Amino acid sequence: MVKKKPTPRRDEERARRVEELVKRAKSQLKAGRMPEIDAVVPKEALQDDYTADDYLKLCASVVLFGTHSWYIGRIDLPPETKVEWDGLRCRDVWMEFNGKVSHPDVDSIIGELQDCMGVAVAAAIAAGLVNLAAAAAAFKEALIACLISKGVEITKDFAAWIDAKTEKGSWHYCF
Repeated sequence: MVKKKPTPRRDEERARRVEELVKRAKSQLKAGRMPEIDAVVPKEALQDDYTADDYLKLCASVVLFGTHSWYIGRIDLPPETKVEWDGLRCRDVWMEFNGKVSHPDVDSIIGELQDCMGVAVAAAIAAGLVNLAAAAAAFKEALIACLISKGVEITKDFAAWIDAKTEKGSWHYCF
């Protein structure tokens, strides 16, 4: 795998694009037109010393440059049921958990991320996926500790969190 070295010109262009998006977001927030930005990056993903401007910059970076996602696991929930004229119907319900990472230059640290993701996923599972807050904290702390041990600089542009979503199957006859 070839690592892309950040160049000053590329870094300046990224910073300019982030600042431009932050300015637009601030003007929309003042006008009351901005959608909930927690949908972009949840507050649990932030480091402790984040300011509101840091948070907007991180959200802008995620919107512009994306995130990387790793599958953590799935928990099966009790099925949903309904009664119809021709019998009882059921559908499976489950929750899927994905670890998400945002970094301004993810391409340059993808190898380290892949090496550390196993440690972070194991920490999340050990903390218990039922308690999402504990699992998210364990995931983030283990990932940051592993990346630091591999020499990756963790800046305010870095965020890690767990995305949980409920999925539902199609309706079928219950047996």
